[in-house]
Amino acid sequence: MIYLVSYFILISILTVFTVGHDKHRARKRKWRYSEKYLFLLAIIGGSIAMLIANHVFRHKTKKRLFTLGLPVVISIQLIIVLFLYF
Repeated sequence: MIYLVSYFILISILTVFTVGHDKHRARKRKWRYSEKYLFLLAIIGGSIAMLIANHVFRHKTKKRLFTLGLPVVISIQLIIVLFLYF
């Protein structure tokens, strides 16, 4: 169980750092992370961190993939966790 919690903490930290870094690079008009990569981070466990980071950094808040897709991913992940737990 400790490994699972550690994984989610690490993926969440990576996700927040990546969103912040992508926003910084967007302001400088430099190379950025692809939306596929950012969404992949959400799918593999950083979805809640991605949702929070997007609002904190005001990043990707108008992109449909993130405004509609992240809540769907979070819902699916919660259903999976509840199914596995019970």
